[in-house]
Amino acid sequence: MSKKATRWIAVLLASMLLSLTACSGQNVQSSQTADNTADTSTAAASQDKETIYQVALLQSLTQGYYDGIIKVSELKEHGDTGIGTFEGVNGEMIVIDGKVYQALSDGSVKEAADDETVPFSNVTFFESDVAADMTDISDMASFKSALDKTVNEKGRNMFYMVKVSGTFEKMYVRSELKQEKPYKSLDKALETDQREFSYENIAGTVVGLYCPNYMGGLNAVGWHFHFISDDRTKGGHILELSFKNAKAELDITPSFDMKLSDNTDFQNMELAKNVDEAIKKVETETKTNDKKTDNNPSLEIAADAVVSYLGPEGTYTEEAAKYFFKDTNSFIPKKTVDEAIEEVKSGQADYAVIPQENTIGGAVTNYVDALIRETDIYVVGEVIIPINQTLMGIEGASLSDIKTVCSHAQGLAQSKTWRSENLPDAAEKEMDSTAAAASFVAESKDKTIAAVAAPGAAPLYGLTVLAENVQISDANKTRFYVLSKTKNESGKRAVFVANCEASEIDDIIVDAHNAGFETVTLHDRPDGTKLGSYNYLLETEAENISNDMIEKITAHSGVRFAGCFDMSEKTNN
Repeated sequence: MSKKATRWIAVLLASMLLSLTACSGQNVQSSQTADNTADTSTAAASQDKETIYQVALLQSLTQGYYDGIIKVSELKEHGDTGIGTFEGVNGEMIVIDGKVYQALSDGSVKEAADDETVPFSNVTFFESDVAADMTDISDMASFKSALDKTVNEKGRNMFYMVKVSGTFEKMYVRSELKQEKPYKSLDKALETDQREFSYENIAGTVVGLYCPNYMGGLNAVGWHFHFISDDRTKGGHILELSFKNAKAELDITPSFDMKLSDNTDFQNMELAKNVDEAIKKVETETKTNDKKTDNNPSLEIAADAVVSYLGPEGTYTEEAAKYFFKDTNSFIPKKTVDEAIEEVKSGQADYAVIPQENTIGGAVTNYVDALIRETDIYVVGEVIIPINQTLMGIEGASLSDIKTVCSHAQGLAQSKTWRSENLPDAAEKEMDSTAAAASFVAESKDKTIAAVAAPGAAPLYGLTVLAENVQISDANKTRFYVLSKTKNESGKRAVFVANCEASEIDDIIVDAHNAGFETVTLHDRPDGTKLGSYNYLLETEAENISNDMIEKITAHSGVRFAGCFDMSEKTNN
């Protein structure tokens, strides 16, 4: 027998012995017979309160077994406090005060429905055995060290569930996008689908589990923590934290009970495989180094940067954001551009990505307006994305069924020629985004409605592609601005906002040219005060932009500098 198999059997026997000891020779997992006495039932209930109940193995989850094994309703029968995840690793689980919460990939938290299913979890009925004040915790390492003092004092071979409540100076958490079959291993899934969120001075509770060393293979050895805010709106798997003062309570638990799956896929897994490195990676890995990339040569971006964008998922704006921030994992889709910018202004995001101009539809005027009025937000990057519009409908639909086509105004404009030739009688319905249109069609289940959206929206929303490349031209592209509260100090492009009368803009452009700038684009928007008075968005370009050049433009009354940046462009493969 191999060393790995021997180690696995030893671990499994150890866990079985724990369960048997706590249950006085009875198997907790087996159901009681009908003639059990009330005293026996009471004793069993008491034993349950001293038991860590685990669904499956971290080993199986790490290898990519994400199918639900039990429902949330059943999980709550085994504990009121704990951590875990949901089918498809659709977010992080926090169980507190008898309620099960789901921290999703967009940063939001919701109470999980009872019929949600669980592939991995640990819960117990929390009873505080040790209470202590914790002070001056600077990072995760000092947090674990402080808790380890209790573990070393009370016994390293017990299980501990912990709750730590207070206001956290820094709370850095992650969640992840829901996975679809065929499932990838968890470390591979998190490489692309991990979403990270940073909060400051946030009140909430850490819920954590300590597993003894002999649990290697069954669970993560040592501590594993999740977080939920007091208002139950933010949470996730904790990557880093710090705080000045907090109240800690520990439940020392001597018994362990495990629920396994009888699913064939689960039974065929090689669960003796050593995945210690993969477990360490999924438990702790995040990126913290600032870097420059080919997509943003003048902009230093922290790899843990949070990026908001005009959502929902499946929009071209998401594609632009993920192309520009290719080494970043934290993206927040928002319903409107104003909401995306507000995330930056409030400090919840470091950057926002918004559409600006399309080769066919022209300037996206309401988004230009949003940039013009935000005097404390700067353009720090620009990305151009090719737009290949796709017509999609529900399964079973055909072109002959379509009576209404919905999309963003730009999507409708870009597909107008194709639709006039192929769907001349179809009505138009304008939506907030192309992805919102795809979602609307999916939810309608109506064969007569189709959406014009990005190709990736079809699999995302379960739709069938009815026609590809329905845009007017294969040269169709959209420019997106990357926004930040912090100015970029370099770049080959600069943008200015000028509030002036139409007769004055010529002088500004001439002075920009004399200073060494070439005009790239000029958008005008009425300022709402009087006829002939406008806000202009002027984008310029120069090989070496200096402060002196910028000051020659901002010397004009009503002109402000709105950012310096480099342009990047994604090409069709």
